[in-house]
Amino acid sequence: MSAMTPSPSSSLERPNLLFAGLLQQVSRDLVFCDREKLATIAWALTITLTWKDGRKRNAGDTTPFVVQEGGAPPPQAALLADVALAAREALPEFAPRDLASLAWAFAKSAAREEAAFLDGIARAARRRLRELQASELTNTAWAFATLGFRRDGGGAELLRAVAAEALRRLDAFGPQDLALATWAFATVQLSEEGRADCAEEEEVELEAFFAGLAGRTLSRLTEFNPQDLSNAAWAWAKLATPQEELLAGIATRVVRAPPDGGFIAEFTQQGLTNLAWAFATLGGGGGGLNKQQQLRRPHTAAPAAVLEVVAAWVLRRIGDCNPQDLANTAWAFAKLELRQHEDLLAAIAAQALRTDLDGFTPQNLASMAWAFAALELRQHHELMEGIARRTLRAGLLGEFNPQD
Repeated sequence: MSAMTPSPSSSLERPNLLFAGLLQQVSRDLVFCDREKLATIAWALTITLTWKDGRKRNAGDTTPFVVQEGGAPPPQAALLADVALAAREALPEFAPRDLASLAWAFAKSAAREEAAFLDGIARAARRRLRELQASELTNTAWAFATLGFRRDGGGAELLRAVAAEALRRLDAFGPQDLALATWAFATVQLSEEGRADCAEEEEVELEAFFAGLAGRTLSRLTEFNPQDLSNAAWAWAKLATPQEELLAGIATRVVRAPPDGGFIAEFTQQGLTNLAWAFATLGGGGGGLNKQQQLRRPHTAAPAAVLEVVAAWVLRRIGDCNPQDLANTAWAFAKLELRQHEDLLAAIAAQALRTDLDGFTPQNLASMAWAFAALELRQHHELMEGIARRTLRAGLLGEFNPQD
């Protein structure tokens, strides 16, 4: 008798059954795990979390757990909650590296544990920041920025302490550390306008931290990969902290890159959109100047030079743009009054209509409507009508904020 050939479905089910059995065993043994093992389990569970279509979560994704059929979260979510319960009382005894792993895991997985547990990690980590490596320090800052900045909790004090500790060790920060640190403080808006409750000594320390961070970033700018560069540009624009030399350096790196591949081709679609948003937010103009003239006037014209590069690559990848990419790109070109890119804006309008504006949030719709109106692109009346229909059909009008 010939052996039975397993069906494709059974071949796919076996690893899932094995994984489920492994989770059950870990759950039973959790009470016997020491602190290092608890942190390792949290890290491993987070790594295994996937999207519904099987893709792994990307850095910065904070979408809640995928819900399975019947409304139940994946088994990793329940086990992560058990890890939090087991770790809660022992947090002061965790090694600094394990505290960093716990913070990273709960931020990366988007598991929203109760504030007391997260504040416990923050307080324990703050007491031992000097024992963390540079990458662990910036990962901790990233984790608490991702989890949400709580001015009345331990996260606020931790991030200020991270800034003070990082200032002493900036020479040890690599490109990714620099980009993550800037992103973290931009995300929690610990910029000038967000520091009203800081003591005078903390204010001075933060100013020194941002100046040091910018200087160190500028000195290593040629080592930044596309993702770190776009994250840094976005973060400095978000911080609204004047760092003109650094931003001119980022613009030069983008504009002088080979136009047909290499460095620019490695930017993700979101990375290109972040660049466009960042340099449009910084303002400027100079759309009528060529690239060399723009680079000689970095404070006023670098944004337009960067968007020239972005335009060419977004146009090539228009089919890969999601609603936020389309809306933010259109907004950026309108903000700088760059009317000469009609082919790009026509492609943005066509791609949005191709999806019937499905997935566009109220902010996305408002950005699109404002951009095409500001640029006086009256020929795209079909897009404007589509925005109106989408807003009314989906009952979104009540979700617009006053500015939108």
